[in-house]
This record gives sequence, C-alpha cells and structure tokens, in this order.
Amino acid sequence: MNIPPFLSRRTMNTKRKGDITTTMVAAGLLKQDYSVLMPIGDGERYDLVIEKNGKFQRIQCKTGSLNPKKDRIKFKCFSVHGENGTYTAQKYLGQIEYFGVYVPEIDKSYLIPLNICDAYFISFLFEDIEKYLL
Repeated sequence: MNIPPFLSRRTMNTKRKGDITTTMVAAGLLKQDYSVLMPIGDGERYDLVIEKNGKFQRIQCKTGSLNPKKDRIKFKCFSVHGENGTYTAQKYLGQIEYFGVYVPEIDKSYLIPLNICDAYFISFLFEDIEKYLL
C-alpha cells in the first residue's frame, strides 16, 4: 500500500507526523469505548491517558512502519534527549503502560503493552500484532 499524500515524508515535519499519529491512535481508542485524555503541553512522557471502568493508563504514541518485505510492523520504544551536545536514549519503563502505534502505510493503529517491548526497537509479524489492533 502507498502512504497517503498527507503523510508523505517529503512534506511532513516531525511534529505534524506525531500529531497525526496521536490523533489516529485516539480515534481508534474512542472506537473501542475508552475515554481519552490529552495532557496540555509537551512535558510529559506520555501523549494520551485512557480511562475505562475507573482505571487510568498512560500511552506513548509512536509512528510505526513496515519492513521492506511488508510482513512486519516496527517502531522505536525509546525517546532521545539531548543537552549540551550529548544525546541519550531513554526507555519508558514505569512511565507508561502502553504504546499507541499508528502505521500510515496500512492506516491501522495498535495498542501494545509496554511489558512486551523489551528492546529499543521492536518489530512484530502481522499475525502476532493483530490481537492489539484498535
């Protein structure tokens, strides 16, 4: 499948791509009958909070992609922080419960538990990730 023109990497900055990803994940969650909350500002380690049956959980949204064979979905499970020219990768352990992953090439969103993301980059075969489809 082709990437929709509005998601073309040639015309998209990182902030806009992230906004689209967060919006698509939020829409998928709403369809699954979650209440969706968004923090004000960009200072939190999570992008969304969901509530269902009185339980609140934090979600970090990531834009996923397909591998060259188009049989796997991959995304990064960390963020990069820099100060004074030094950059470090930070995982989300203890700061979120889920990754919300939107894959533009197939226009699908997934809610993936943090506890199965034990590496900095992760990839799933389609048959293994379908149970997390929103």
